[in-house]
Amino acid sequence: MRPQILRATRAFSVCLALAPALACSSADDGSALGSSAVPIINGKADTTHPGVVFIGIESADGFGGCSGSLVDVDTASGVGLVLTAGHCVTPGKPSIVLMGDDISSPTAKRFEVLDYAHHSKYPADTRYDFGMIRILGVDASTPKLAMVPSSSDGVAAGVRVTNVGYGLTHRPSQSGADNAVRNTTTVSISSVQQIDIHYTFGGTGTCSGDSGGPAIITTGGSEKIVGVVSRGDQDCAGDSIDARISYGFDFINQQLALPAPTETCDICSRRAGSGNNVCAKRLDSCFADADCKGLYDCLVGCAGSSCRTACTKKFPAGNGPLLAWQACSCSEACTTKCAGSSACAPIAACVGDTGTGACGTCTKSSCCAETANAARDKIGNQCLTNPATVGCSTNRAYQALVSCKATKCSSDCSPTDPGTDPGTDPGTDPGTDPGETVTTTTKGCSVVPSGRSASGNSLFATLAVAIGLVAAARRRSPS
Repeated sequence: MRPQILRATRAFSVCLALAPALACSSADDGSALGSSAVPIINGKADTTHPGVVFIGIESADGFGGCSGSLVDVDTASGVGLVLTAGHCVTPGKPSIVLMGDDISSPTAKRFEVLDYAHHSKYPADTRYDFGMIRILGVDASTPKLAMVPSSSDGVAAGVRVTNVGYGLTHRPSQSGADNAVRNTTTVSISSVQQIDIHYTFGGTGTCSGDSGGPAIITTGGSEKIVGVVSRGDQDCAGDSIDARISYGFDFINQQLALPAPTETCDICSRRAGSGNNVCAKRLDSCFADADCKGLYDCLVGCAGSSCRTACTKKFPAGNGPLLAWQACSCSEACTTKCAGSSACAPIAACVGDTGTGACGTCTKSSCCAETANAARDKIGNQCLTNPATVGCSTNRAYQALVSCKATKCSSDCSPTDPGTDPGTDPGTDPGTDPGETVTTTTKGCSVVPSGRSASGNSLFATLAVAIGLVAAARRRSPS
């Protein structure tokens, strides 16, 4: 069979760690983003190439995935560059990048997409199947892979090459191919035709989901990327082809030379929600907490305010931790950059309603910070609406508010009037429009209308988009 361009790896068919709440989709291979694509067939789990990442791709038809290699880390700006295939960035749009041996694990790292591009000669000339994605949130600890430094890449027939990726583990025509684990295999180059590196399937090789992943050889005593997985036989049983990166250096160097993005509230917020940064850790903490994860999972399936209200009542202990994540950019990570931002105004205004009458007025003007801290605390949040909740008497966040009101608002707040109603509903529905808010408690801090733009999504918006697309793909599945 004549090799076909791997238009996109495969329909998104794994449980993602970007939100452990996501269920697996079993949509058919290729149904979301185009024709065929290349997984590692008959390979083994990889634990030695953490710089190889999974790329979630959004399109009008569904949510798909590619592989890629983090090749550059700018610690000053927190921007990383991911080398992938050109067909992984067009016509679909990369919306999230995940890093981990198993992307369904809660330990997998999430990175926001800043922007992306493909080689100027692609797609008119499919041999130049090179793409680059810039991500936010990398740091000095973020692993990366090295590229060959020049056109003297050592590529030749018979040379052994290591492929790494998150693709299918069985041919698309077989069952049991879904995969969330980074895999690897070693194959021999069958021939080299200028830009193309060819391989003949010999029982192992790349397949759907491996598109954009690296072809690695050992040179000078260390591993170097020499190619990008590009295209191959539709059922992953015939020839496959990599794009030789020595012919993409013009494009790669152009991308490496791009300036850091202008620091704005949006950029700061999205960086904070990526990698090992503080707001990403807030989300990790939420998923590690049964109540917060339960609330998040419940909200994912909501379609209206009554459902959201029911969720917050079902998981009252999850409201504080989820709110802490949603308010993180405004209240912790980007207070300077987001100062005065309309998106953060509700956060600055005591995380919503502080109560009615004189007590509410005094609390808002004199105990705003204490109210916000209590609202973002697991126990404190519950104490605000029910002071009889177990643990209120010893909860530091809530008691700090009680002390503040006793000192500054004693004449306005009676002992029986807690004076605050911070909105225990975290305020957003992860399963609906990312721009929708339920109350003013967390409006806009980490939730902005995404417009489906790679340069404009907050992490929360990206998660919501991914959740919606995965759900749609699951509904389309014949199973």
